[in-house]
Order: sequence, then C-alpha cells, then structure tokens
Amino acid sequence: MTDSPDDGIDWTGVDLEVARHVCAQGETYLKAQQQSATAADQRATTMASILAVTSAALVAAAVNYATKVDGAALVAALFATAACLLAGAMSAFWAARPVDFAFPGNSPESYYTCLNSDLATVLGGEAENYNRHIEANNRLMGTNQWPVRIAMGLAVLAPLIGALVYLCGA
Repeated sequence: MTDSPDDGIDWTGVDLEVARHVCAQGETYLKAQQQSATAADQRATTMASILAVTSAALVAAAVNYATKVDGAALVAALFATAACLLAGAMSAFWAARPVDFAFPGNSPESYYTCLNSDLATVLGGEAENYNRHIEANNRLMGTNQWPVRIAMGLAVLAPLIGALVYLCGA
C-alpha cells in the first residue's frame, strides 16, 4: 500500500469479498478518471493548436496587408484578433501541461510491509489509498477545466474584439 491508511476504518474482520469489491470500485473509478483526463488533454491540445495556427495566420495576413496597403485599422484588428487567439492557445496549452495524476494499481514493493497482514485489511488499505487518489485527481481535473473555459471564451470573443478595434480605428 502506497500511503499508510489512516482514515479511521478498521478493515480487520471485513468479509474478503466486500473488501475486494470496494477496492475494485476504487480502481474502476481511477481508470475512468484517467480516460476522462486523457480526453480533456486531447481536447485542450487540439484547441490550443487550432488557436495558435489561426493566430499565426492572422499575423501573417496583417504583415502582408500592411506592406501592400495603407490600412492601419485592419492591420490593428488582425493583430488584436491574433493576440486574443494566442492568449486562448496559451491558456489551453496550460490546461494540457503535464501534472501529477494518480493511476490505478500499485507497485509490488508497496506491499512489502504488509505481507503478513490478512488480505481484507490489505485491500481495505488500498481502497483508502484509491479514495485519496480519486479526491486528488478530482481537484486537479476541476482546476484544469478553467484554462480551457478561458480559452473557449477568448476564441469566441476574438472576432468581436477584432471588429471593435477595426471600428475604433476606421
């Protein structure tokens, strides 16, 4: 068991099948969290890539337009839109950054200290570890949803900001 169980639960005397079921449910939950977090990271990196490439294209268009035509308002609008999209890309990339995430299972050496314990107690301790890992993962996933929401908001607002910059400069 990775962590020392100290949740105040006495697992001695617990039916082995009950302990197995509780531990299996914790492992199932952690697996589902891992899948959900991986999907969220994929969405965040996809969004970040799209926003970054679009921002780069707008900057290229602004530079190209500025060298050929006198259109300061349009150039400023393109740069403002690109900056907004780039900020959204940075926010989405932040959400997909590598973080410590608890996975199901455990390393064999984690059990060396409890090899002489009854199996229900060992499984109960592992269930307690899983519960702590589930709670930590939930906090992390809850925190990481906000940069993605900010990125989405910036992506939606970018054209409006560009239009306002254009109208103010025209």
